[in-house]
Amino acid sequence: MPAHPAKGRERQYVSEGAVQLLNKTNQLNLATRGLTGAQLHDWLKAPGRYGWCFRLTDRFGDSGITGVLSIERTGDIGDIRDFVISCRVMGRKLEETVLHVAITFARAAGLLEVRARYEPTPRNMPCLEFLQRAGFPDREGEHVFIWHTRRDYPLPEAVTCSLTWNEAAAACPARS
Repeated sequence: MPAHPAKGRERQYVSEGAVQLLNKTNQLNLATRGLTGAQLHDWLKAPGRYGWCFRLTDRFGDSGITGVLSIERTGDIGDIRDFVISCRVMGRKLEETVLHVAITFARAAGLLEVRARYEPTPRNMPCLEFLQRAGFPDREGEHVFIWHTRRDYPLPEAVTCSLTWNEAAAACPARS
């Protein structure tokens, strides 16, 4: 899975794709928060906040920007703020790939656990069902899913994913 920071024209494309997914995707959307491009940019500029866009390429071709992940660091915990997958690619292993990236990043950053707080809406039940199938324990039925980073989350072999992140993620400090 190649990874590189977005630059120039690609940065604009990634930003537009992320904003479009955040605002239009409702089935596989953890928090369903809508943001403008400026709001997303400002949110990512704050310390301890990291964001990725995912471009899926598989046997069906290049699907473009089809996933968004953002994590906010609070002490030794990484809170997934955005977990958004386009309905065009649901079930094509991008969901698992995004979680793999989240857990791998969190471990490298020295975080002990990753949390995903599911905010129910009338249309995002597929996101809840995916988290339950993915093996993330739900803390006492509160829709707070927790993964301890000492456990790996496997990367599916069936997908090629070109990963782009904001510069802050590339320079994430490791815990000493």
